[in-house]
Amino acid sequence: MPTSRPRSKFTGEISVLPTLLEVTGTPVTSRLKKQIEGRSLVPFFKDPNAEWEKRTLVHHAGGWKRGDAAKSKHERVAIQNEQFTLVFNKELYDLKADPGETKNVIAEHPEIVKTLRKAYDKWWEKVTPRMINEDQYEEPESLKKNNKARHQSFEK
Repeated sequence: MPTSRPRSKFTGEISVLPTLLEVTGTPVTSRLKKQIEGRSLVPFFKDPNAEWEKRTLVHHAGGWKRGDAAKSKHERVAIQNEQFTLVFNKELYDLKADPGETKNVIAEHPEIVKTLRKAYDKWWEKVTPRMINEDQYEEPESLKKNNKARHQSFEK
């Protein structure tokens, strides 16, 4: 890929796995496809001007106490599109005008905020059942038995 051209595609670390899977020719099951949120960068490597669908990325770091998912929904989260980042649901930054994220412009762009919040709500509904530290998670009986046995072996 030529390095003299500027790159302007909106990507993230979530693109690494699908890119590696495509480069190595690894088959991807339909179940895995549903779980992969990134997209392969291979088309971009082949043609820096390739079409690139606009998208919204969610940067989320959980880590709250069990039972606190709902009240912690907007903690340690950023929702980002090609131009804006909504941080903690109360700060909005224009990445093109202010790449250092120094000026909160949330009052100036209510429609952008509404769009990013809607995208995050959709993402939240999709992923919270799969998060193991959330209210919705119930450990399967087989894991309960294995974990109980494992803990007992450490107590001896």
